Amino acid sequence: MDNDLKVKIDSTSDPEELKQYLSPLDNDSFCRAVTNCADQQEMDTFVPNHKFPAYTIALHCLDQHNMSQKQRKTIQNIFLGVKAQENQ
Repeated sequence: MDNDLKVKIDSTSDPEELKQYLSPLDNDSFCRAVTNCADQQEMDTFVPNHKFPAYTIALHCLDQHNMSQKQRKTIQNIFLGVKAQENQ
């Protein structure tokens, strides 16, 4: 992942700004960005009872080079939620 992108993502919690950084990425780059910029435990436990371990799923999608639009949207929403909680 581009170090400049990591710095940009790490420096904000604004959901609209984060979406601007994440939207143009292909699925593999998106997964790398999420896993490089988020805490695994926070991402995996954001949805109660481990019903959607987003970080683990992002790693799996990266490994398989396959991700559905629904998975991407859900992972992105969880990532945005985690980033918002970091700055409260």
